[in-house]
Amino acid sequence: MSPAVEDYWRVVNAFAARMEEELGDDLLSIILTGSMGRNQVVPGKSDLLDAAVVLRRGTLENRERHERSLRVIVDSCQLAASSGLPFGHPCFYWEEGELADQDGLFMLGTVSPRSSRLLAGVDIRPEMSPGADAEAAASCLFFALSQRFMYPLSVFLDVPELPESQQATFFQRLVDMSKGLPLLVCAALGSTAEEALAPGKVRQILPDVDFGVLDEILAIRRGERPLPGMEGLRSLLRRALELGERIQDEILVSGTSPWRDLLASPPEAPA
Repeated sequence: MSPAVEDYWRVVNAFAARMEEELGDDLLSIILTGSMGRNQVVPGKSDLLDAAVVLRRGTLENRERHERSLRVIVDSCQLAASSGLPFGHPCFYWEEGELADQDGLFMLGTVSPRSSRLLAGVDIRPEMSPGADAEAAASCLFFALSQRFMYPLSVFLDVPELPESQQATFFQRLVDMSKGLPLLVCAALGSTAEEALAPGKVRQILPDVDFGVLDEILAIRRGERPLPGMEGLRSLLRRALELGERIQDEILVSGTSPWRDLLASPPEAPA
């Protein structure tokens, strides 16, 4: 029997209840992000627990409290993982005083009210908003992710056939590649967007770019279209690679346009 959205919430609420009970006053907040936080769960496909746990100031400075907190977090994550739902990865955790020092890029657009949900404790999302440094890093990160995750998939363009199980894994890599793309592109082009609104906003920023391949990947993931065979997967990959190259061109143009006149001018000869 396929899981339902209610099954996700049953496990997530049990996770939060256990954290509140075991951590007590040391727990400041639990923020739910990802598809659960956006209310866009695809049952059986979406990860169960994209969450940030924030502990009160001083918790991690005391060894006993630190170790106890970690045990509670790990045990609670293991409880969620044993549910049989797609787990993804353990939750992230910080202490209250670390919010300003965390990796701002991680929280880029993910902790706005429409892209996240307060699961327990105090709403500290306004303190978790990234700054200009995260936006500046986004343009560099897009190129790095292309090199590490997008281009290596191109080897499958010449693979004649794969077993169905490996085709499903291949498609999951396409899903992973496409999920955060709109948010990252918006940031790289200097237009911060909430995660839930990024797919629409990136189309406004780049109206001449065809993002249809992302829509097709999402439709297959939601079960609205069947998983295509190997030739269909190669076609999706080919179009995704072409989209990536087009976006790289747009980012490069955006980054160099303020200096266009200077770059076009030949250097003056030394006197």
